[in-house]
Amino acid sequence: MPEVCQHCGAALALGAIACFRCGRMVEREEYCMDILQQTAALRAAVDAVTLMLLEDHVAGCLTTAVRTGQAEVYTEEVMEVVRRSMGRPSRGGRSASDG
Repeated sequence: MPEVCQHCGAALALGAIACFRCGRMVEREEYCMDILQQTAALRAAVDAVTLMLLEDHVAGCLTTAVRTGQAEVYTEEVMEVVRRSMGRPSRGGRSASDG
């Protein structure tokens, strides 16, 4: 199993634990600030996985795309995913040269 998969699996496991804790805390009507801390832990786990996968994609797939002359297509694909993850609108099919 590639190292990035192992790290992602570990981060997702931590996220699952945080998610379980959040649900249990809400059911028990625990202190809101404690629940918010658990949601922050959940968000951090998801962000860690996102960054690991993005770094791996850029280091592998995007580097290969540059070598094969497909950099623009792959770059736009990466940026589209980043835009969506940030809640930003799509570029609507504009090419990278449209700026």
